[in-house]
Amino acid sequence: MKHLIVIAFLFPAWTHLLAQHSEFQSLYMYDAVSVNPAYAGNKGALVLNANYRDQWGGIKGSPKTLSFTAHLLTKSKKAGLGFSVLNDKFGIQNNLKINAIYAYKIRLKNNELSFGLAGGIRDQSIDLNALNLNTPDDAAFMNQPRRSITPDFTFGAMYKTRRFLVGLSAPNLVNLKDPNAFRSVNGYLSAVFGLSNDIKLKPSALIKYVMHSPVAYEGNLTVYYRTMFSFGAGLRSDQTGNFHLRAQLNRQFGVAYLYERNFGSFSRFLQNTHEFMINYTFDYQTNVQSPRYL
Repeated sequence: MKHLIVIAFLFPAWTHLLAQHSEFQSLYMYDAVSVNPAYAGNKGALVLNANYRDQWGGIKGSPKTLSFTAHLLTKSKKAGLGFSVLNDKFGIQNNLKINAIYAYKIRLKNNELSFGLAGGIRDQSIDLNALNLNTPDDAAFMNQPRRSITPDFTFGAMYKTRRFLVGLSAPNLVNLKDPNAFRSVNGYLSAVFGLSNDIKLKPSALIKYVMHSPVAYEGNLTVYYRTMFSFGAGLRSDQTGNFHLRAQLNRQFGVAYLYERNFGSFSRFLQNTHEFMINYTFDYQTNVQSPRYL
């Protein structure tokens, strides 16, 4: 019972059952297409990613997010194509997003400027039966909408050099049901520094602004050993820390794991977040830049 009280306190959006919960996954430092559609095609080959996040394990109704993305660079090298499917379940609410992704790339000497658009649908539904109401015909719930299907668009821009990458994206650009629903902007940047022939250091940061909310930010530091193994740690502005690692089992197949925990005033309840990623890369071009740190 105490866990349900904490969830209700932390997320007052539940008072409006279709209020938006911002789905979130933390392993974007290994493939940023989930943050910015302009990233599509950035690996130079067809890339498949499957990701699962179990947030605050042990709390009934805590967020669970499953996603799949695929993206590639066309043979002309002027465009990236892809699609994404994301299902996010949080309490009695379920969000399903299906998007196609297009990125247009402009070469600037040795650098690259990309503009991307992800477009599709967002299917939001609620399960009032899961509330186990003492009074099933409670008027406060009878008139609540149980499902909403709306267009979903995200615009992004990204600039990449040999060592640096910086991008901006604006998710959820259209919401026909509620024009006052949250609007947000994400900023992402990363860099790669060589400490030796075998060891690379990659700092990265994500800044998120949601209208009517404080700016949220996080930073991660990842160490790469050749192309075989990487590990790192990160901190977020909500007093959450993480440790992550990734193993490249062969040239195409890699797996990653992230453990996350809150160290703030709610750390007693918000414990043990786990996230997993499976990645497969099809090298169909002979001039693919490898390793792909950015």
